[in-house]
Amino acid sequence: GKLVSRVMLISVVICVVFGGTTLLLLYQNSMSFMQEEGDVSARAYSLAVQNSLAKYATSVRSMAEDPSIFQEGLSKDLIQQRLSFSAKAAGFQTAQVADIFGVTVDGKNIKDADYFTQAMKGKTYISSTGADKTAPVTIAAPVSSSTFTGVIACSLSIETMNDLVGYISIGKTGYGFLVDRDGTVLPDKHTA
Repeated sequence: GKLVSRVMLISVVICVVFGGTTLLLLYQNSMSFMQEEGDVSARAYSLAVQNSLAKYATSVRSMAEDPSIFQEGLSKDLIQQRLSFSAKAAGFQTAQVADIFGVTVDGKNIKDADYFTQAMKGKTYISSTGADKTAPVTIAAPVSSSTFTGVIACSLSIETMNDLVGYISIGKTGYGFLVDRDGTVLPDKHTA
């Protein structure tokens, strides 16, 4: 009797130890798999946003090189009108043209804006959001035509930026959101 009881007790202890170890290993493997899947999804979503921003940057470069916008003999007001029309058609909220001194058609001076200084160096530049978290993301490109030298800057609304990740859902309640290069979380429908 006692021998059988001890054998059964030892058997139960062994089963509990092995069962617990198996459960722990399964849990660790599951957590590792979920982390890997989350990382893969995050990279895929990040790439999708980068591709969308690259498409917008290409649109800005195309407008900067469009001879119909910077046609000889056009006034700055007419250049601004044509640029605004093209920008709206490409999905931008606003567009502005600035001369080499950073002065826009409406007289605003943007010479100290990162997007202006980078574009004047010949780069197409995508800005971070403003400090108040409501300023749009601006994409700027240099313009160097026979009739005009300066910068065009086109802004995407926060809503447009959020539309880039609006389809992302993680589980039942998770969602995608944007963080700019400065670490600023863009406002979205969940934080507004």
